[in-house]
Amino acid sequence: MELNRETGRVIPSSHRQEFLSHGKMLLRKSDGTVEVRNTTIAALITLRQMRSGDEKHVGVIVWENRFARMQIPRHLFCGDYDMRYGLDDDGRLRCLYAGRGALDYAALLGETVTPIAMSES
Repeated sequence: MELNRETGRVIPSSHRQEFLSHGKMLLRKSDGTVEVRNTTIAALITLRQMRSGDEKHVGVIVWENRFARMQIPRHLFCGDYDMRYGLDDDGRLRCLYAGRGALDYAALLGETVTPIAMSES
């Protein structure tokens, strides 16, 4: 469904069904095979605000859908406070990218993040 950006209300004529199998990514069949069903969503993107001292920073975390028909290019969302998770070249789910600010913020929270790539700044 679509939302009116000014009022925040749903536009009634915009309702349509997009997902089969109740939005599940995979449909497990009775014969034990698995069928990929949801290829519409390329990624989920979490917008977050981070604080370091009195400063506030905004960044995103991109969670790639490995089953998506069209992927979001990996050169997007590579800011200093951004992170990206997806499959590496060996098919393992891991942190693919983390900006320096995002790594510093994770360290403040006591988290250890080892990304494949980092920002140059």
